[in-house]
Amino acid sequence: MTVEEALRQTIAATMRDCLRTLLREELAVVLPEALRSVGAVPATPAQGDRLLSVADAASLLSITRPTVRGWIKRGYLRAVPLGPDGRRYGIRSCDLSAAIEASGGARTSVDVDAEAAKIVRTARGRRSKLQRPI
Repeated sequence: MTVEEALRQTIAATMRDCLRTLLREELAVVLPEALRSVGAVPATPAQGDRLLSVADAASLLSITRPTVRGWIKRGYLRAVPLGPDGRRYGIRSCDLSAAIEASGGARTSVDVDAEAAKIVRTARGRRSKLQRPI
């Protein structure tokens, strides 16, 4: 076997492994959505991979459940929709670990100005409701 043939075989094997990994990751996201759209039950997690609730993930990360849902909505954290309405999510423990690693092990930064503006809008809305005559 020549060096060129050995190199070709090594490259082919590496590409196969990369494609397998990519397909597994993409199917883990796309397949549950497709099954939900036709009314089928989502696939169960892989052997040894726990499926966590939003509350469990929030507790492990020491953040709130709405923050976890926001991360799912923004694509920072992968989740599997559960049930026919898709309002509940299951988070695979490996996806939670990947999200933690991707963020460098620290909390994701928050846009303080945007959060403050949201709080002020909410407070103004509540105050105006309280001041309306009955």
